[in-house]
Amino acid sequence: MINALLKAKNRANFVSSARALDRVLLSGNYVIPLYHTSGQWLAIWSHLKHPTNTSLYGLRLDTIWQQPDTN
Repeated sequence: MINALLKAKNRANFVSSARALDRVLLSGNYVIPLYHTSGQWLAIWSHLKHPTNTSLYGLRLDTIWQQPDTN
């Protein structure tokens, strides 16, 4: 799509190529990281627990569980 955009010979082709590229980009979930940190920061209540070893994809919310009340 970028090639079609760059090779457009007239305004109509350029606009249609740009709109097609825009539709593709808007349909995805893209993240542009502005910085990188080696760790993942998380604030969590003391009654919630999570695995000791973090997955390769970072902390996943579906792996957190509530610690049963022992009182």
